[in-house]
Amino acid sequence: QIRVGLEATGIYGTNLQSFLRRMGVEATTLNPLLLKNNIKGTTLRKTKTDKEDAIAIAQNFLQKCGYENMVESYYSTNDGICTVNFAYEQDDHICYPDLIKVSVSLSDGKVLSLDAASYLMNHTDREIETPALRIAQAVMQLNPDLYVRHVRKCVVPTEGGNESYAYEFLCSDQNKNDALIYVDTQTGAEDHIFLLLYSDGGTLTK
Repeated sequence: QIRVGLEATGIYGTNLQSFLRRMGVEATTLNPLLLKNNIKGTTLRKTKTDKEDAIAIAQNFLQKCGYENMVESYYSTNDGICTVNFAYEQDDHICYPDLIKVSVSLSDGKVLSLDAASYLMNHTDREIETPALRIAQAVMQLNPDLYVRHVRKCVVPTEGGNESYAYEFLCSDQNKNDALIYVDTQTGAEDHIFLLLYSDGGTLTK
């Protein structure tokens, strides 16, 4: 069986991971610092854990706990703790209701907590709907002044405990402000718009 190790790169490795899984290839996210130390025969960290290390540690921890096909969606840091949010991926769709949060200490890289309440309440094998709109048609619903940097299909929670299918567009405007825009794959309606606020503590939405 072919196994592939990928260095943690946040959302930039998501498409490659999805492709490998569709091809039946086992893909594991690796922490480059720990890999380097293992090659040298050492286990002690010489530097503090950064956010990339924390994401890789959290991903590996989920895999060891038996949570497969989890994709990192965003993270936040506070008081020396990095909390990484993961969502389940099925058939190229990021299922945001199936959320797991893993908190990692930035001082020593230890996993401090795992919150899988949303995942346990919502996770199921879904019958993914075939989009009525192609991506090119969904893009036509967006403001023409926006530049689309990334797009992926997802499942989003709605009122009343229901779910809908959407295209998630990461867009930038002329002032280089970023936003996530969700366009319903069946109706073409803009369901949600979130502005992205970047800081040393992570990415926030409003």
